[in-house]
Amino acid sequence: MSDYTGFVCVVRHKESKAYGIFPSYDAGAKFEDLEVGDKHELIMNYWVLDAFGVSNKFYKKFEKKRITESDYLVLNKKDLKEIKKILEGLKIFADIAIK
Repeated sequence: MSDYTGFVCVVRHKESKAYGIFPSYDAGAKFEDLEVGDKHELIMNYWVLDAFGVSNKFYKKFEKKRITESDYLVLNKKDLKEIKKILEGLKIFADIAIK
């Protein structure tokens, strides 16, 4: 199993309503490292083999939706559905690889 295996989390900033896509290696799945509960609302999370790499690929994919000089994106429902579909496929792959 890769050292980078972890969660890819989609969070929404409570004040700005913008989204972030971040890796988390929180085995307890409380996502305290992402300030879930205080600063962010957890929208979805998936266990994948390369959480850091997957997160970076999403930022490249949605580069035009990125808020300048921030780690946040302005996403719509269609974007979130696309992210979910991709992450569900990667989760299945991770489940097979780990078994």
